[in-house]
Amino acid sequence: MEEGAHVPDHPLASAACLLCGAMAPFFALAGKRPFYRCPACGLTFVPAASHVPAEAERARYCLHRNSPGDAGYVRFLGPALEALERYVPPTGAPAILDYGCGRDPVLSGLLRERGYRVTGYDLFFAPDLPRDAAFDALVSTEAIEHFRAPAAEMERWAGLVRPDGIVVVMTALTDGVTDLARWHYALDATHVALYALRTFEWLGTRWPLAVSETNGRNLVVLKRAAAPQLPISSRERTTRVRR
Repeated sequence: MEEGAHVPDHPLASAACLLCGAMAPFFALAGKRPFYRCPACGLTFVPAASHVPAEAERARYCLHRNSPGDAGYVRFLGPALEALERYVPPTGAPAILDYGCGRDPVLSGLLRERGYRVTGYDLFFAPDLPRDAAFDALVSTEAIEHFRAPAAEMERWAGLVRPDGIVVVMTALTDGVTDLARWHYALDATHVALYALRTFEWLGTRWPLAVSETNGRNLVVLKRAAAPQLPISSRERTTRVRR
């Protein structure tokens, strides 16, 4: 547990979901933090009272040592790059937003090498975005799980991506996780919002962001529509899963 985070002696029986606002029952303790799982949208989350202070969060990120010379990290980003190129080829230098680019924006550099026009955004390290910007695609790798107010972030995403554009997200899905208390993703004190595939499907009921593709593990591609879309059915989802 990071310094400054509140550790409740007795977790509340329920808490308001960070994403949809529904009341969610207590689910598990992981790293001494209480997690709740929303029955409405499927988000597994840590309530605000147990979030680490922003200063401690930023200090944690400053310890990251990502670099384009790290072959393992570049391979890790590969699925996001490949998905982007399938939907938005670099021909014509499309505008891409690297959302949550971090202090060392490796992904931004890799995208520029492929011919994309890239803008980086990060709450702590690149907090300015052009006004009235509209992007052909938004790519967010290992960032969405840090969002303390995910509903506000989704509202922002929907406004930043052009209709028929895409959002490429990399985050570990909770689907198939049987022991949250031991799951490495839940033990990172800066991870406060953990998503199931059905959470991404739920987004389409509130914002024009419909699931187009997933690998079922850590990659989801959302299509930006002109109006909110109903979530795809289980049958349709199965046909769109890439292994």
